[in-house]
Amino acid sequence: SSNKHALHSGIIHAADAAWRLGEWDVMADLQKHKEADPTHLSVGIGNILWRLEMFKRDDDSVGSMPSILNECSAMRQRIGRHLSAACMESYERAYPWICQLHQLQELEHACRSSLLGVLEDNARVPTKSLIEAWDARLDMMQPQLQCREPVLALRRALLQISRKLGFMGGETL
Repeated sequence: SSNKHALHSGIIHAADAAWRLGEWDVMADLQKHKEADPTHLSVGIGNILWRLEMFKRDDDSVGSMPSILNECSAMRQRIGRHLSAACMESYERAYPWICQLHQLQELEHACRSSLLGVLEDNARVPTKSLIEAWDARLDMMQPQLQCREPVLALRRALLQISRKLGFMGGETL
């Protein structure tokens, strides 16, 4: 039981490090572990970013929008369960879960934007709108490193994937 918990915790930390560093081979290996819970935010974000990284290189279905949104929904439900319990105690206890919802929302919004090119051209949100939403979100968040750093790391990863895949849509940031 203790070993299983340690393995689960190790996979979560490894997934978090892998997507932050852009180590997509490591992320692909982690997905094979039965202990890798795709509803955990670090693992789920890593899985989605890995699929976006693979998008249009090998298989268009790897980054399909419906499956990405389903994964986001599962992560949102998991966070919601923790958030509802934490809200009963205090705002300070609930705020880290709120920050995770911010990350999830940014991931979904980026997938719907022209930043990543997952949707057809006529269904995409302009990149300028995405950047404006990012600015507004950062203004809303508490100015604490532990809250803002995960959101900024996610943005960096999304921008790196977008640049690599050439999906900036001719728009400038």
